[in-house]
Amino acid sequence: MQILRSGVAAACVVVVALAFVATAQTPPIPPGPPPPPTPYPPVITSYAGRLLEVRYFTGPGTGNVIRADFLKVDAARDRLYMRFGRGLAVYRLSTLFERLNDFSGIGGQGERFVPPDLLISVPAAVPEIGDFDWDSRGYLYISYYDPGSQFGGVVIVDSNGVQRGNISGPEVGIRPSAALTIASTSRQYLVVSNAFTVPSRVTLFDVTSPSTPSYLRDLSVPAFNAYARTDDGLIGIIRHPTLPGTMKVFTSDAFVSGGPPTFELTLPASFADIASDGRRFFLLDMGQFRITVVEQVAGIFRTNDFQAFAGGIFFPRINYGENYLTISRGPSLGTQGSIYRVLNGVPTFLEKDYFNRYPGWIMEMVTVRAGNRVLLIIAGNEIADVFVLEDPRAIPTLSGLASIAIVFGLAMVGLASTRAH
Repeated sequence: MQILRSGVAAACVVVVALAFVATAQTPPIPPGPPPPPTPYPPVITSYAGRLLEVRYFTGPGTGNVIRADFLKVDAARDRLYMRFGRGLAVYRLSTLFERLNDFSGIGGQGERFVPPDLLISVPAAVPEIGDFDWDSRGYLYISYYDPGSQFGGVVIVDSNGVQRGNISGPEVGIRPSAALTIASTSRQYLVVSNAFTVPSRVTLFDVTSPSTPSYLRDLSVPAFNAYARTDDGLIGIIRHPTLPGTMKVFTSDAFVSGGPPTFELTLPASFADIASDGRRFFLLDMGQFRITVVEQVAGIFRTNDFQAFAGGIFFPRINYGENYLTISRGPSLGTQGSIYRVLNGVPTFLEKDYFNRYPGWIMEMVTVRAGNRVLLIIAGNEIADVFVLEDPRAIPTLSGLASIAIVFGLAMVGLASTRAH
């Protein structure tokens, strides 16, 4: 395989141009996981194909198996990110549909996969990638835990995957749980949160010059492991699991300067995850198994509660994309996942039973537009599948009957309460 090295830190291998070739020593590949079950629910119009499947081997190195368990989407840059073993895979959304089922990529443990357009590694012997985020300049910030080192780190790469900087040391912490970028008028910042270490810690770095990042100070915001943003610069954070569950909303300026939150919501149970449609926040409440929608209207924050049909104790996830909301529960008891159509902040339940029949643990689901299609991508641990969904733009209720749809949606999901703050 061809290896590219960073001009800034030539000793660190960061990008692997993909040319996966099975060698003569590769043992025979056993049968793979079964295809997704049929029939499909109405919201799924067709099955597009498979992105990854793991065909288990036993013996040394099994812990290195590539799994599908963590997805993020940068639609503005045409990118799907997937944690890829001990690296990070990047796929172009615009060409993903046509490349499905091209299993020319073969891993060392018998994994078969569509070769990523870019595969990013990190400068550690045995890294475990935690969270990652990107800024408006196209730089990617990948936090990782290094079992062979006293502290974790953050590698900074450009849009081509070339390393431009690296942050390590006590200010990063041992096992970073979240990496969040924040921009001001003239500076670019990176926030690193360690929510699961004792003591917990949130630190701020100036990454305006990626090759020379600098630690600025510890922040007074509570440690968090999940966050979401709105288009007007609000940042919502939560920490799971904690009792009681607390969600705080900050402006970008208040976040980096240590100012007070603009809004705070506390419930007896733990919030599991948070997402945003650019205008409002969607919280997954694990105590009541409900979706709490937080929206600012005329300067007043309002919350609406809706029934949720998925949950588990091991970090369930909620994602928004293309007027769809998805919930996945990970390896735990309960509903595997569920999907909702969202109109004006109101999630209408669509389906859950199909996901209970899905072969594998559904670790994460994301919905994204790729060309003229809306895709549902399921990270099912040992498999990753792609489906085509109904296009919300082609549904009459979403374009012309908004007021009727809102009333119908409220009735269907069982509105629990409306609270104004």
